[in-house]
Amino acid sequence: MSQPVRAFILRPSDTRPIASVDELPKIDRKRATAVLVRQSKTGADTAQAESRETQLGLQDYGRLLYGDDEPDVRLYDEGAGVSGQKRIDQRNELDRLFQDMHKGIIGTIVLAREDRLFRNKHMDQVGPFTKLAEEKRIKVIVPPISSVARYDETRVYDFTVYQDLRAFQEKMKEAYAYIEGPIKHANQCKQNKADKGGYDGRGLPPGFVVKGKKQNQSIIIYEPWAQEIRKLALRAQALDWDMGKLNREVARKVFLFPEIPEEDRERHVFRTNLRHIPGVGYKPRGPQLLKRWLTNEMYIGWWMPDADKPDTIIDHHVAILDYDLFAEGYARLKGYTLEGEPVDSHRGITRIRSTRDTPPDALFHARLIATPPSPDRTAFTTVDEACYVARSQRASGILTDKLFRIPVAHFDALVIERLKALEQADKTMKERVRATLEKVYNQQSEDFVSIHEQLKGIDIQLLENAEKRLATSTKDPLYAKLQAQAEELLVTRDKLEVKKERLAIIDSPEEIKQLHGAPDENLAGYPAPCQPERYRTAPLGQRGFSAVRVLSGLRTEAGRALFVRCLRYHPALREGSLR
Repeated sequence: MSQPVRAFILRPSDTRPIASVDELPKIDRKRATAVLVRQSKTGADTAQAESRETQLGLQDYGRLLYGDDEPDVRLYDEGAGVSGQKRIDQRNELDRLFQDMHKGIIGTIVLAREDRLFRNKHMDQVGPFTKLAEEKRIKVIVPPISSVARYDETRVYDFTVYQDLRAFQEKMKEAYAYIEGPIKHANQCKQNKADKGGYDGRGLPPGFVVKGKKQNQSIIIYEPWAQEIRKLALRAQALDWDMGKLNREVARKVFLFPEIPEEDRERHVFRTNLRHIPGVGYKPRGPQLLKRWLTNEMYIGWWMPDADKPDTIIDHHVAILDYDLFAEGYARLKGYTLEGEPVDSHRGITRIRSTRDTPPDALFHARLIATPPSPDRTAFTTVDEACYVARSQRASGILTDKLFRIPVAHFDALVIERLKALEQADKTMKERVRATLEKVYNQQSEDFVSIHEQLKGIDIQLLENAEKRLATSTKDPLYAKLQAQAEELLVTRDKLEVKKERLAIIDSPEEIKQLHGAPDENLAGYPAPCQPERYRTAPLGQRGFSAVRVLSGLRTEAGRALFVRCLRYHPALREGSLR
């Protein structure tokens, strides 16, 4: 029996075969096609480079969809280390895609798998996405991505078709089930390993390395670096644990830890994040690292399986530092002993710094720009103890130089006084500010559309959840699950509301009308310019409209943003001296 004749299809090695291109789905060729690329694991762009190349290769598939027409394929590359559990507004590229969908630019989205979009537990992100896709008639296409997938069908989701919507929702449930299934199991096994004292892949402080593979991995001392840690601790003790002095000494050194010989790299795994000086050695990346090292319990052989729990295994590995030396430094730097008892010192009791929930009361918070001392350096500004402070980090990455320090009250009062004078001289300022407000509102509506859509989706979810709870007995196990789901949705909604409040400039067109509804009057009766806080908290409508009134009535963040826009459009403020 004769063998069938096999024909060869020749192609260069640097090109890829495209699977199942015989029948291409029809798309809206007048609009752009988006290709979304995402990898969950940090470093996956190199460790799983083939996965990234496969996703990027979908751009070629997107061009084929246009046939003889001019293709318009746009890449939305989230890179590696981006979780599908994040909200839309927490993922920059997905948020940009969502905005382009809202503007009507996108007609088709091509994905390697459906889970590249979301791994969303409560479907509160999936809902706004599918609703917008249905409204804008946007299709999602998932083509076969390999030559061995020739029997797989191209999946096309047209959300105006109910069956396609249901099929996509099922895929989204499967996507999160992977988190609850294999991923959750892997994380639990990893934690079980740490609970038993096994190495779980975490980063290590300098002086420790990992020996062995997989289940037999153990933490051992790398003596060339351990010697430097011992010297560092003794020097800190000699300096009376003054981290400022110690940082300055380390900054003056060319390197802190010597270069790693090639044979040591082959024998051990180094899990420490340091700044590498090629051919010389390593130094810390920032000024806080020295303090973190000298208070890291691993240096006395302790092991905490879970950093959020007090459970600690002693004598887990060989210690680098003497216990008494470490305990002394820990108490001096932390303000309490290893047993948790507060310590009195000549500096007083160390206070634990609390996170600031609200922005400082300063018009130019996060708005002032400082000029770096040289082109190879950067500069940043903060509000510290009621002063605008600008600093620039040195090339060493450890020390910073102070560029200026200006009292907030005096600087803000000076600006407000000039704005008052400008308003009296410029009779058209009201209309300019109105135009600016409307422009800001319109731009804001486009920029943060995903937040509004997510809030709407969560409200729908909460309503459905409430209806299910009413129809379920409190003794039914399902009721507890519904209650937990409602609590998680409420937490997500609160986070979105906080972000909306922080980012928003104008809440609605009605607020613009409110600002312009009262007649103009003079500024008599306004508080003194040396009290900027009272300017920002004065209620609207009491003294009529003015530019200062805009700063007064809006939220602090809004007032700052609007004032900066006034600076941009008015030459007298943009070019004039603030002296």
